[in-house]
Amino acid sequence: MPNPVKVAIIGTGRSGDHYYSNCKRMFDIVQLAACADDNAEAARRRAAALGTPKACSVAEVLADGEFEIVVHFEGAAMTRRILEAGKHAFAAGSFAMSREEADGLIALAESRGVILGTAPETVLGASFQACRKLLNDGWLGSPYGGRAVVVMDRYSFADPGRFLSETAFYLTNWIHLLGPVRQVTAYRSGYELEAQLPARVAEDELPKSPDAHVTATLHFAGGVVANLYIVLNAPQDSHAFEIYGTEGSLYMPYPQLYGGLVQMKREEEIKLKVPSIYNYGEECSGIGVADMAYVLRMGTPHRTNPEVARHVLDVQLSIGESLVLGTGVQVESTCSRPQPLRIGLPDGKLDETRVEAMTAADQ
Repeated sequence: MPNPVKVAIIGTGRSGDHYYSNCKRMFDIVQLAACADDNAEAARRRAAALGTPKACSVAEVLADGEFEIVVHFEGAAMTRRILEAGKHAFAAGSFAMSREEADGLIALAESRGVILGTAPETVLGASFQACRKLLNDGWLGSPYGGRAVVVMDRYSFADPGRFLSETAFYLTNWIHLLGPVRQVTAYRSGYELEAQLPARVAEDELPKSPDAHVTATLHFAGGVVANLYIVLNAPQDSHAFEIYGTEGSLYMPYPQLYGGLVQMKREEEIKLKVPSIYNYGEECSGIGVADMAYVLRMGTPHRTNPEVARHVLDVQLSIGESLVLGTGVQVESTCSRPQPLRIGLPDGKLDETRVEAMTAADQ
């Protein structure tokens, strides 16, 4: 086993609770080495509670060569600070709000020779890895369609940052499972809100009060056509996340969970529960940080890579643009499907040997 990668986490709020505890205890390849916050007392309290060696300020973390990966929850500006300091960054919160911002971060990481990792990371959890295997092994035949219902409240819908965060879970999982999206066509209906979706058109062309129901039809490069429904104030049991194939249908859990019920229906009239065959079905925030650590120590493929996050952002912005333009929008970016996890990994591990190439099913 290689030496663990030393990790510092910036921020002491509740959003980081699971990252702190999991980076401390869950993954062998990660060593939580510092709690950082510009509130010195908050940093000391967090470090003492976890038995972490250091409590320090953000500036001290960025100047200290001991820490290799820095995790944060504060948006693109903090990601840039970390990368400029020559450290590997994991953005556990917002990645970027525009294509230009995302491209700048990716270029900066490449120029500094460091790795940039991004949330969401639930796609590495047990449920969605099981879905990936079912698709790869042909249990659904040839996938041709899908449906996702995203239930949001009026405040989430009205906040572009929360809109991007919420829909990213669905889109990231779909892209891991089905590959990149090449075109988006979006429609709206319902009552109006004081809100706007992000878009790349001129600000004065944006809809000032977009409607409360949005349907986005996603045309995947592999031929699948899926509908993403974004609805407000609907019952929570309206949620759906599904993929349809020529030989069966797959019913997936809420994508903010690492585990959850996976069901499949083939010729049978009833949905059959898919047994759990992967680790990491419980809360395992930080699994993306461990994924980065394996890249650094063992050269394994980077699954939580920024190219996927950049493509997800492109799809999200294209939804807003399609609403404004009233036509389909070509998605200019693309990405590869990241490598899946293997079955039977011991607890605390994601990889044990270097993987030189992806299998044909994952190209």
